[in-house]
Amino acid sequence: MAENNNKKVLPLPNQSGQLNRIQEEFNRLTDEIKRLKKENDELKKNNSSEILKKIKQQAEEYLTSLKAEYNKNATLDQKMNDLVKTYKEVGKLGIIALKDENKTLKQQLENCNKEKEPLKNTNDSLKKQLE
Repeated sequence: MAENNNKKVLPLPNQSGQLNRIQEEFNRLTDEIKRLKKENDELKKNNSSEILKKIKQQAEEYLTSLKAEYNKNATLDQKMNDLVKTYKEVGKLGIIALKDENKTLKQQLENCNKEKEPLKNTNDSLKKQLE
């Protein structure tokens, strides 16, 4: 064994080789860690680009579906407006037809009343004759 009287203790030859192997392994692992960190950073960068692309694609698809839904609703609104206009026109025509029919019926009633007057007079005179 080596004595330690303020003298530097030199490693034994066997220990020196072991230290070199440990230092080499340490250096190799340090290089591997640096390489993996760099690779990880690159993957993060690429992955975030991929994620952004996917988000953009999903946003575009959603926007397209919203536009389609809007156009569908706009078409439905237009159809509804057209139906309302049609029903209004039909309603106006129906009212006009009812007014015309009402006038016709009033005229017929007046004509009946005019025809009724001579018949009533005739009926009254026949009653008087019978009495």
